[in-house]
Amino acid sequence: MLVSVRFFQEWVSPIDGPRCNFSPTCSQYGYESVHNYGPFLGIAMTADRLMRCSYWTETEPYYHRLPNGALHDPVAMNLFAQP
Repeated sequence: MLVSVRFFQEWVSPIDGPRCNFSPTCSQYGYESVHNYGPFLGIAMTADRLMRCSYWTETEPYYHRLPNGALHDPVAMNLFAQP
């Protein structure tokens, strides 16, 4: 699974250009979630993130805007990652 994400990051994403409104990007978020939490929980976390990924996502109350304009949404803040 991680190889397919890396393939997307190295070959598809440069062609498509930067489109993600979040930091880390959705593909990096997916990589980190699968790497840290395993394939089943990682896929669920990535699906949750992709459903939230939109240009219309507001900054409050869950996200704050970084200096580069991206919304901060680390993997550790996902509800599935909470103990």
